[in-house]
Amino acid sequence: KNNLLFFKNLTDTSPSNLQFANFQKNLSYLLKTLNKRFKKYLIVKGLGMRINYIQSLNILKLKLGFSHLITITVPSGIKVFKNKNLLILESSEASLVGNFANLIRNLRYPDSYKGKGLWYKNEIQILKPVKKV
Repeated sequence: KNNLLFFKNLTDTSPSNLQFANFQKNLSYLLKTLNKRFKKYLIVKGLGMRINYIQSLNILKLKLGFSHLITITVPSGIKVFKNKNLLILESSEASLVGNFANLIRNLRYPDSYKGKGLWYKNEIQILKPVKKV
C-alpha cells in the first residue's frame, strides 16, 4: 500500500516472535544493502609488475615478478576497473569483493623490506630498515 511493505505475525508464541524479529532484521539489512556498492582498491608497487584485464573474457592477467603470467577468472558479480597501477574491485556483495581481493593480494604479499607487492589503498605497513655496513 503506497509502496510500503507490511508484515504481521499471526501467532503469539515466543519462538514465532523470535523468528519474526529475526526475519524482520534480515529483511531490513537486505533492503539497506540492495543498492550499496562495495569497493576494494589494490595498488601494485614494484618494477615489472603489471595488471591486464580482458573484459570480454572476464579474465585478469597479472605479471607479478615471477617467471610466469598468472591468470584469474573474475567472479560474475564483480566489476573490475584498472588504472596504471590501481585495481578497483566493485560489487554489491561485501564478502565477495573482500575474498577476491584477498585472493589476489595473497599472490604477491608486500615485501617487508622494499614494499614490492600488492597493497590495499589505505594500508599502512612499516618497512624494516635495510642492514647498513
